[in-house]
Amino acid sequence: MKKRHNFYNIFRIVRADHIAYVHGICYDKFIQSISGETAMKYVISVLLSAALLLSAIPAAAVTATPDEAAATNPEALYGDTDGDGYISIQDATLLQYALANSSPGAFAPHWDADGDGKLTINDVTAIQRFCAGYSDCGRTGQHDTPSPLQSLSFEEADVKLGVGEEFPTVLITDGDADKADYSSADPSVASVDKSGVITARGTGETVVSCDCGGLRADCSVRVCPAATSLSLNQTELKLGVGEQYDLDSYVNSGAAAYFRAYSSDDPTVADVAEDGGMVTALSEGTARITCTLQNGVKAVCNVTVKPFAPSLSLNASEVTLDVGQSFDFDSYAPSGTAAYYRAYFSENPDIAPVAESGGIVTGNSAGHTRIGCQLQSGFCVYADVTVENGIRNRVLGFLKEQFGNGNRPYVTYYNSHAGGKKVSTGFAWCAVFAWCGIDQCATLLGKRNPVSPCCHVSEIANQARKKGALKNASSSGYVPKKGDLFTTSTVKSPGTGGRLHIGFVESVETDSSGKVTKVHTIEGNFNWENAYPTSTKVSRSVWTIGKRRYGALLCEYIDIEKLFS
Repeated sequence: MKKRHNFYNIFRIVRADHIAYVHGICYDKFIQSISGETAMKYVISVLLSAALLLSAIPAAAVTATPDEAAATNPEALYGDTDGDGYISIQDATLLQYALANSSPGAFAPHWDADGDGKLTINDVTAIQRFCAGYSDCGRTGQHDTPSPLQSLSFEEADVKLGVGEEFPTVLITDGDADKADYSSADPSVASVDKSGVITARGTGETVVSCDCGGLRADCSVRVCPAATSLSLNQTELKLGVGEQYDLDSYVNSGAAAYFRAYSSDDPTVADVAEDGGMVTALSEGTARITCTLQNGVKAVCNVTVKPFAPSLSLNASEVTLDVGQSFDFDSYAPSGTAAYYRAYFSENPDIAPVAESGGIVTGNSAGHTRIGCQLQSGFCVYADVTVENGIRNRVLGFLKEQFGNGNRPYVTYYNSHAGGKKVSTGFAWCAVFAWCGIDQCATLLGKRNPVSPCCHVSEIANQARKKGALKNASSSGYVPKKGDLFTTSTVKSPGTGGRLHIGFVESVETDSSGKVTKVHTIEGNFNWENAYPTSTKVSRSVWTIGKRRYGALLCEYIDIEKLFS
């Protein structure tokens, strides 16, 4: 009866409603007398059968990892579920009961007898096999001893603090660092407590160390005077709903402040990440974002949130540049809306690249492209950009700055460069102005002036003829372009002399067939036909092809590109 009672007790741990059949077999078979060896084999067989049946119990496997729970006793044995220091069938009983009743809160990592990282009926089997003397029992019966450390380092190994700041260090290790020992090479600069919290005491530099498991980690600490002032990269910020902006903060020179806590007085309008300064616009309204140091010093940014802009417009839809010239695009959101981020791009950066965040486009090579400005929503607005070879626009740029000037600056400039060929202010100065314009443009282009100093129209025309740049207006078929020069005469083909006037072409008008009908000009000694040279100015004029002014016709053009080639 004693043997039968013991076997019955062995199996009464199993819930009868799940393994009644196994229980019945055990009771009936062992009421009879059998040998000890036979009984043990039979017990093992029945236990394994019970284990298989228990695997059908509707209780989920519980995963327990060292990250989720740590064994409270480093000397605990794997499989010792009751904590008595021994592996017995009672340990399997306790684990079976926990699994059957789905009570994961009762589990400890060292219950994972087979070492697969999970708590399942397989762990019960491993304990049972261990009790029966089998060797394939996972890690059942082994001590839960932590592995020795292989690596130890500080998450931040170089820290800059302001006097008075406290900095909690963080260790990076592959094991248990509970017995870490912290120390400072110079506690008067920075001390450290047993938890690894550094306190900045006085200006200077020191090293804080951590010793653990035979390894050492060092953190370089630099302590500066505590910050007395704080500023942000924006004090006023306008965002559209849904946009984000990363605030940056700056302390006074020579000072330091590691901790800078951001907060919003209305996070429903504009929220901010406490430790990073990332502002998120959530709804229409205003909010104050404050950055505060550990010593109480603060800085504020006022944020206005408006509905996100549905569209944009640009300050120019067409731009013409010379190679090397730049233009600053500005963009505008509709009234009552906002969009902080506006990304500029070029469809052909080889022709005209543009600064993504600023909108400054620069002519790089001759050609045509489009510059776009895009919102985060995907809306995009475009402008056409034409890049020319670098001469014509620079000529016009210089000329437009001369409007309204009298002859004195050009006469003075010419006389300082002409050697013995000096002129007076009473001289008809259109040719002097033309030569000065050519010379200034040569300087802007980094080239040598192709025309030697001369103060007569025909002299400039004859030098241009030698360069192949002189074009007859009536017979050559040449269409003048901006930046070219023009000459006038009483005849259509004046030869080497007989020219009366010279100036620069600003633009031309053509008829439906492309034939030039009018030439818009910029001239020195404007209104030369009926005014004394000292009273004339740099101004605009218009010449109609084939129509005489005071007996003179527009007769020739000088190709400015050919002249400088």
